Amino acid sequence: MLQKIRTPWILAASAVAVHSLLWVIFPYLLCDNLHSDTLEAAYWAQHFAFGYAKHPPLTTWLINCFLQIDISPLAAIMLLSQIVVAVTAYYIWALVRVMRDETSAFCAVFLYLMSPIATFYAVQFNHNSVLAPFYAASLYYGLRFLHQPRFIFALLLGCVAGLGFLAKYEIIFALLTLLCCAAVLPQFRYVFRLPLSYVSVLIFMIVISPHILWLVQNHFPSLGRAVGEKHIHSMGDFAFSLFNMLVGFFLLYAGTCFLFPFDAKLYKPLMRLARSYELNLPAILLTAPIMLLAAGAILTWQVFKPLWSLSLTPSVVVGLGLLVEWQELRFMHGINLGHVVKRTAVPVLLFFSYLSCLTVLNMPLAAYQADTFPLLEKAQELWARASDRPLSCVAINEQKIGASLYMWNQGHIKMIHPARISLDEEKIVEKCNNTGAIAVFDLNEDPSTQIFDQSCTGPHHDFYVRDILDMPRREWHFTMFYISPRGRMDDPSCRME
Repeated sequence: MLQKIRTPWILAASAVAVHSLLWVIFPYLLCDNLHSDTLEAAYWAQHFAFGYAKHPPLTTWLINCFLQIDISPLAAIMLLSQIVVAVTAYYIWALVRVMRDETSAFCAVFLYLMSPIATFYAVQFNHNSVLAPFYAASLYYGLRFLHQPRFIFALLLGCVAGLGFLAKYEIIFALLTLLCCAAVLPQFRYVFRLPLSYVSVLIFMIVISPHILWLVQNHFPSLGRAVGEKHIHSMGDFAFSLFNMLVGFFLLYAGTCFLFPFDAKLYKPLMRLARSYELNLPAILLTAPIMLLAAGAILTWQVFKPLWSLSLTPSVVVGLGLLVEWQELRFMHGINLGHVVKRTAVPVLLFFSYLSCLTVLNMPLAAYQADTFPLLEKAQELWARASDRPLSCVAINEQKIGASLYMWNQGHIKMIHPARISLDEEKIVEKCNNTGAIAVFDLNEDPSTQIFDQSCTGPHHDFYVRDILDMPRREWHFTMFYISPRGRMDDPSCRME
């Protein structure tokens, strides 16, 4: 039994270590590209800012820092994703341990490691992934403050919640969950009268103030997108949004628990809770975040996206950790490190099956498996024919595969998307006009080169990006060509085959 081991923290630490090792090595071997969300965030890192068109800046800052490490860019991003998972697991462990016991803390951590956001969507490294540790840390410091209002907890809550806001605005649902706990549970209502509570709010505002200033100066692009990306315009949209809510509920609850061995005792406390309508701390942590998220989507009249729910996973696993009597479950009898390793390996096998199915079905997410490094080699080879300087600028017309050149060159190449030039990128456009560029265009997208209006272009060279798994062979058809510096309409390289 687990009690005989006496050190559940060793099992928890081992589970995190094995999980991280598997999810760095296998995606590195199975993929030769990053998800478009990750590439887009890396693409924005070309210019430092306190905000970007679609999201707050923290994810872009982190990706850019890790791309500077002198290892494979793919390995660097997979390492970053698992650091995020490990930090989230630590705060889940710490919170359940301080409120319950080590056995419950281990089970909460294990549930988190089996959840979609720590497995499949850790590879799709994006703003949801980066939000998770700040969500868990906000719950930890917030609940510690509710139980023991000390300055250190108020300070750290303000800091981590502020950083979470710089990761993704949905950190607000962690703060609203804490507010629900303080308002609904009588033992915590006294915190509204404490000056320290408002010190925490002040610290939060100080941390996010540079981003707020950027939002004001740039007419709120990312915040506007967060509250109004796709509004409901018809009954069909409304029905689709309700369906997506159900999918989000399923991902959050069933997706978190489905790899955990079935035991009726796991679900009995949930049934009792549902029948009694009792509002206690575990119940609020389990249900308040998803209800608040659904209410937010309705209030802003947006079509709900199922992936929004994944950021709430830390709250759900902490709620389960506090609610269930884990020592009574059959799964906990005789558990050892071997069981933990076997269970941790299951999502990796499912991920391989997932990638294989995407390849066979010719789905867009199979761009994970696009063998993109030869694209950089071909672009550099074409540039070397025209210039003895290093390639410094690439024009692309899509952001799933072409943007991978920025990753492979570890940020040393400037990239522009001629059809999507923002104000922040005008300096990059000027640089590319002065130095010349290589265009790497997907033939299925807009081939516009209007921003190079005083330049000549060289002959087109077709290039096929292939699928790394080769089952069946999938190809993305690109064309490459040289673009001369501005004013050099007679550049000899434009005539060079």
